[in-house]
Parts: sequence; structure tokens; C-alpha cells
Amino acid sequence: MDQGDTVTVTLHNTLGVKTALFFQGQQLPLDRTGADASTGTRTYTFTASHPGTFLYEAGPVLKSGPADTAGTGTQYQTAMGLHGALVVRPAPGQAYDAGSAYDDEAVLVLSEIDPALNTKASPATFDMRRYVPRYSLINGKAYPDTTAIPSAGGHTVLLRYVNAGVNYHSMGVLGASQTVVGTDGNKLDFPRTYVAQTFGPRRVRRRPGQGSGCRSPGHQPERLRGEPGTDQPHRGPRGRHAHHGRRAGLGGHR
Repeated sequence: MDQGDTVTVTLHNTLGVKTALFFQGQQLPLDRTGADASTGTRTYTFTASHPGTFLYEAGPVLKSGPADTAGTGTQYQTAMGLHGALVVRPAPGQAYDAGSAYDDEAVLVLSEIDPALNTKASPATFDMRRYVPRYSLINGKAYPDTTAIPSAGGHTVLLRYVNAGVNYHSMGVLGASQTVVGTDGNKLDFPRTYVAQTFGPRRVRRRPGQGSGCRSPGHQPERLRGEPGTDQPHRGPRGRHAHHGRRAGLGGHR
């Protein structure tokens, strides 16, 4: 969507419990009622007033009374995958303004899976304090099934990181540094350069990759740092890895 657009989202609830949506960074009333189980609907309307990358997720639904089991907390719904990214664009080819221009981009939604939650007969009764994820995902996939990010030598790549998970994560691109130009839907006055930076649950980062790895064609792994089973690509499907694909025959690093 573009900056200034009026956005209408209709939620059709096919779950066996109530649910709602929460749009971070958008100006609209918090929905504490939600859509009823199985057949309920809910409509949300807001104006995309400023550019950036935002998270939407399951909203906090209140119980209607002591006997209301359908209204039991919804925090587990986000952990089970009810989340996504919302991108509001300014002028074409820019994250915010001319100073954040890029050639290619990718949205990377980070999440996890705890089999104990996902296989529980009644997820609403799961104690989230005991949430211990065993699998890390990018856009719903674990390595080696993650999707490559196509680019070319000399291109600036905008990576829109969205942490929809419960844990802290740190993403790095091997052989490249990353300049953070925005966080949580807001442009930074002074961009910061990192090899990898840790960011918490429900946080968003925008980083144009501008490292030595962009100088030549090939593939450079992008992977999660600091978690067991994720620092080496050969350790198996629990890790979170993606690749940047670059085509030959183009110019050097910007």
C-alpha cells in the first residue's frame, strides 16, 4: 500500500475461539471484542499515514464473563502463526526518502515453533511462560526451504525484518554489513551500521545491505546468530537461513 491510502481489512474467523487483529503503528481503536468463533467477522479501517514496515498480529480479546472460555487470551494465536507484515510505501524505490533509496527489497518475517504448543489439544490453556521454541522460521519456512533473495552485484538491498516471534533474534548477512535506516515504523535521524543487531519480539528493522559481499556474483548466506543449531548451515532444518542471489555482469558495490 502507499502512504495516504485508506485501508480496510476484513477478518473472517474460522477458528474455534474468538480472535481479533492488532495493527502496530496504525491509528485505529484497539479491538477488545473480536470476531466470534467459527463464523464471526470483523472489519478494520485506517489511513496509512506514514511510510514504514509494521507488524500485525492477533489482538487481545477480553472475556465477556467467567463462563466465557472462547475469550481466553489470544497471545498463543500469534505464536502459532496469526501474524504478518504490513508495508507502507512512500516514493517508489525508497524506504522513507531519497536517503534510503534501494534497488531490491525483501520482507523477512521471523517466527518460531514450539511443538508443545502446536500439538496441544487446547492451545488456549498452554502456559506461555513454558514456551520453548525448537524451530526458527523466515516467512514461515525453515532452512533449507527458505526462499533466496534475488539481487545483483552493486545493488543496495533493503531488508525489512519483522520479529513476530516470542524470542529475541539477531540477523546477519555473511560478508556484508547492514545499515539500519528505520525501526518500529520510524525513520532514524542517524542510520547505524551493524554486522548483526539483536531485536526483540514485535520489533521491526529496515536495513539496506551494503557489505563487501555485494561486490561479486554468487550467494551469501543470511542467518540467525546466537542460537543453538543455527550458526552453521549444515546443522539441519532447525536453523534459520536464507541466501542472497546475485547475477554476474553488473557493476561493483555502491
